[in-house]
Amino acid sequence: MSNKAKRGEPPITFKAGGRSPSNAVSLSKRSELHAEEKKDDMNPLELHSGPSFDQFALPPPSACLRPSLQPTPEIQPAASSNKNVPGHLSVVRAGLYQKRSPLEIKNWIACLLTLDGRDKFTKVLQYTSRMLCWYFSGLAMRTASGAGGSGSIDALPGIAGAASLLGALYTNLDVRQKFYLAISKRFEELYKSLVTSRKAFRIGRSIIEWDKIASMGVGDYLNYMLLHPLADSPDALEKTPIPPSFSTPAWKLLGTTAKLVGLMGFWAFDNASFITGSGFLDPIICDVDKVVLVDPKCPERTTRKNRAAEWASRFYFMGAVAGFYVNARSLWGHRRNELRKARERLHDAIAESTGIEDAKSHLEKTERDHFELCVALLKSIADVTVFSNNPGVDLHLKYRGKKNHEGLHCLGGLISASTVLYNNFPNA
Repeated sequence: MSNKAKRGEPPITFKAGGRSPSNAVSLSKRSELHAEEKKDDMNPLELHSGPSFDQFALPPPSACLRPSLQPTPEIQPAASSNKNVPGHLSVVRAGLYQKRSPLEIKNWIACLLTLDGRDKFTKVLQYTSRMLCWYFSGLAMRTASGAGGSGSIDALPGIAGAASLLGALYTNLDVRQKFYLAISKRFEELYKSLVTSRKAFRIGRSIIEWDKIASMGVGDYLNYMLLHPLADSPDALEKTPIPPSFSTPAWKLLGTTAKLVGLMGFWAFDNASFITGSGFLDPIICDVDKVVLVDPKCPERTTRKNRAAEWASRFYFMGAVAGFYVNARSLWGHRRNELRKARERLHDAIAESTGIEDAKSHLEKTERDHFELCVALLKSIADVTVFSNNPGVDLHLKYRGKKNHEGLHCLGGLISASTVLYNNFPNA
């Protein structure tokens, strides 16, 4: 009982909502009721006299770390960006994003204005025509196996106009076969015409490859080896200057040289094949009656033209194999060194939360270079596939007894042309 109650003073009462309750509750009574309510709300497991179960709960993992190892609020957002470190698909994305949009016609115009761009666009049309020629020829052969109609479209009664011809294509297998053969023949003639038209723009390109070989310094190195033999030989000079040094590895230097020599031989024999096919190199026959007589149809023209084309294919195949070796080894080395180091640099920058933007830009540039190496290797694979099937090489015919699949051959030509179109497409 409170002191005020002992002295006869009225107890302190509380009003709720401005109105006095019917039974006034003293402050001590209120505290006792509050203690009982709190006791009723407690978990029955907490009413025992021993320690609570919460006292035996393990601390969170972050509390077990030393203060120096606990993540700070500044590093946590950067650490979450590790999930955004690019993988294999980011290399393709980086390579494609560096080019302008292919949906704008002005970008295609800029690409086709270059000599290589125009040549490879014509090459796409060339191999597309060849693929369609093969496709419709196959349709004609499959249709011929089940053909049982008459032998000529003109001999069929009731065929007049496009509508009747369209109906005959669905009803008469013989008409359908001849229609497919006609379409195949047209694509074949277009393919041959595109092959000849591309050759005119290759005249003199051997000089370009020779200039590339000279700029590499291979001639200086060979000249040094001829003028300065081995030191143990009796012909060695007393004062031997320092041989020319190369920053490029020996395997890459020799492989690139072999590739350029192959291209140089290809351009030379391809030019010879084109000029021979035009009749410019036909023999001139002198006759007593007409003084000079040029044979317009020399029987040896086709033989000499095909022979030059075969040697052109051999040289290009040699260059393609050398290019495949150089590109494959360059891609593998770039992946193990530059690309790996760029990704480790970004990982370290994220861990230290410093220089993240520079590391990202460096990684993007490295991925673009890596994608270009992938494109170069893809072109080498396509070129080896195509020229291994061409006359003069004919690896499939020699070792398999038959030519390579025509569809696969055309696909290789389309891939090879597409890679060059990518290289000549304007950058963003």
